[in-house]
Amino acid sequence: SVCRAEKGGEPWPLQHLRSTKEHHVSRLLYVDNSTLVAAESCQTLALMRYHHGWTSPGEAAALKAGLAVHEALACFFKQGDPLQAMETFAAAYRAWADGSLPPTDRLAYSNVAAIFRYWLTTHPLASFPFVVPAGMVEVGAQALLTDEGKCLCGVMLVEHTSYSSASWDCPYSEPTTVVFVGRLDAVGRRRDGVYCAIDHKSTGNISPEWLAQFDQDSQFSGYLWLLSQHMRELVLRGYVNAIELPRLPVSSGPCKKHGVSYTECRFLHAEHQLVEVIRTEAQLANWRKDALQSARRWVELIDTAPTLDDIHLVGQRGQWIGKCPRCDFRDWCRLGRDVLMVPAMFQHSPWVPYERVAMATPKGKEGVKPYEK
Repeated sequence: SVCRAEKGGEPWPLQHLRSTKEHHVSRLLYVDNSTLVAAESCQTLALMRYHHGWTSPGEAAALKAGLAVHEALACFFKQGDPLQAMETFAAAYRAWADGSLPPTDRLAYSNVAAIFRYWLTTHPLASFPFVVPAGMVEVGAQALLTDEGKCLCGVMLVEHTSYSSASWDCPYSEPTTVVFVGRLDAVGRRRDGVYCAIDHKSTGNISPEWLAQFDQDSQFSGYLWLLSQHMRELVLRGYVNAIELPRLPVSSGPCKKHGVSYTECRFLHAEHQLVEVIRTEAQLANWRKDALQSARRWVELIDTAPTLDDIHLVGQRGQWIGKCPRCDFRDWCRLGRDVLMVPAMFQHSPWVPYERVAMATPKGKEGVKPYEK
């Protein structure tokens, strides 16, 4: 019942949370899926990236290409114009790719542009099983993850400021209310009137294993939970718009897979699928329980190591679950997690979930007081 649109209206992001005199909140904590996933993986990675705001200095080509494709798809679903979408993609990606990647790379501008142009010509808006209402592209949404009026520890917030025993029982450094935020690529409405979440994904290989991740993906469950909080109905369906970005064949010889020359089947080597994702009401309820547990772990982490100098107080769980090989902080951890080396090895890019969902930052000091609606 929290953060829902007026009856009969379109879903819309709630800009500020309701505040009453009974809500004695010392800390209003915003979290997103990335933060909670990190809290469940490696303590050092979670704190370094999502609390202290450090990241690797270079941007991976896959990330740059994915962001450019997302920006172009947002333009396409807003305007329905393939030419405008291609111009948006070129402006976002061409200069960087031409200056950073060899022309033979699968993520070279010419290769990705050819794949994306073909996708646009074969996917008019009318071909999708949903329509995207005006204003429902790149939607920022937020909703209370904790029960209204309660601290993350489960005690009523008002009790934490009273003279009862509960005022001394909070396991955290201060009473905490948690808000879950997310930025949906689009919100669609199917022909049967049911709302659905749309998530664009680009990858080098659309495999059965890659597609299987969305069956239980926490990110998509979070999107559907957020939409359900904004609607007067459960939203249990969505779509992953998957676009494969392989290296297209450049040979004119025969293709053994398709039995024709590569010039005829070139674009058939780049797959694209629209995958329907379905959750049940019970799955979304369980997602919230798990998200609350992850939020508790996250709060315990930031309370344990509030400053960078405290990083040695937390462990390195990544080494036990295979996270180290692809971690930005691998070499730093191998060298002993020396905090004096951090500015030389990384760039400071704070991760602020509230700002990342494109909502205006409320006036005043963020994270201290609840905001008026």
